[in-house]
Amino acid sequence: MSFLRLLLKPIAHVAGMHASSQLAAFIRAHNHTEQTQAALLRDLLKAGEGSAFCRDYGFDKIRGYDDFAARVPVGSYETLEPYIKRVLNGESSALLGQGESPIMFAMTSGTTG
Repeated sequence: MSFLRLLLKPIAHVAGMHASSQLAAFIRAHNHTEQTQAALLRDLLKAGEGSAFCRDYGFDKIRGYDDFAARVPVGSYETLEPYIKRVLNGESSALLGQGESPIMFAMTSGTTG
């Protein structure tokens, strides 16, 4: 066995173990899709607590996806623009939860179609 192969073997083993654990986590989440998504929604609602956006849309009354879909219409940039402007003017609680602040603002090319 060459020196390089001897050196790479434990690295490949560790990488394989990591990939296996990632795959197992994905499969667990996949097998419990509804519960996984409900937990994510709860986490996102909690993260936004205290923001003006969440207050304006009654996030405190949202208990699941159906409540979320009923309270928060599909929107566009224009829907969020007043909140974004407030954040740009230093009021991070307009969109972000208590104690959160934006890392940065960036222009993107967006998407088409």
